[in-house]
Amino acid sequence: MASADSGRLVIKRVANIGSGLVLYVSIDGKQAASLSIGQTYRGSLSAGPHVVSVILEPNDLNLAPTKKRITVQKGQTYTFTATWDGNVLALL
Repeated sequence: MASADSGRLVIKRVANIGSGLVLYVSIDGKQAASLSIGQTYRGSLSAGPHVVSVILEPNDLNLAPTKKRITVQKGQTYTFTATWDGNVLALL
């Protein structure tokens, strides 16, 4: 549940990632969600610095997670889109 001192995080998974891959979302090293086609993560984060990371599974290319450092301010919403071009997973 969100508090008055929290912000919101939204991560959208683009459709072209493919049906055979699952997008795992972690926040500060703890798994927060696993997203299939058409799914979006929505959650609250306490104010302050956080590391959001995403990775695709199965990870046949043995890629490291894509990480984004954010500093959450209360009442703000941070929206990112996870994209995949077949070689690079980006969090834009």
